[in-house]
Amino acid sequence: LKDFGGNIVTLPNNTVWGGDIINYTHSDIRKIGLAIHIKFTQDLDKVHAMWLDIVSSHPQVLENPKPTSFPWNAHYDYYIWINLIAWSSTDDYWYVYVDLLKSLQQRIDELGIELAAPVQEIKFDQVTANTMAAQLPTSMSQLPTLSTQLPPSNT
Repeated sequence: LKDFGGNIVTLPNNTVWGGDIINYTHSDIRKIGLAIHIKFTQDLDKVHAMWLDIVSSHPQVLENPKPTSFPWNAHYDYYIWINLIAWSSTDDYWYVYVDLLKSLQQRIDELGIELAAPVQEIKFDQVTANTMAAQLPTSMSQLPTLSTQLPPSNT
């Protein structure tokens, strides 16, 4: 066996006999699965329509099985996980996968769909907040400069 980099891969007998071997090229078709995390405030129907528009315009995406999107929220703190599914021939898989990923990125940007990112809120009691605020500079001239932070030169 060779990997994508052309390296020879050896499979020890205990791996072959004691584990699962997945043959990704045995079937004529292969599922393309992409996932995005969107904010709770985003319109799920808009995301679904966007995905169907992307896959319906791609010539190598199969019509059967039908492409779909599946929102999944297993109590994540800040996002809804949406699985985006399409099918292609096994021979076209990587070409279609990359093409769909690029199209997805472009359309998300065009439609202004907001992807979720983790945010942490840090709260301080009033005494701590006042102490910290008193230590902050009140003007630009009080900000340290690079020259004031460098150790003196020995030359």
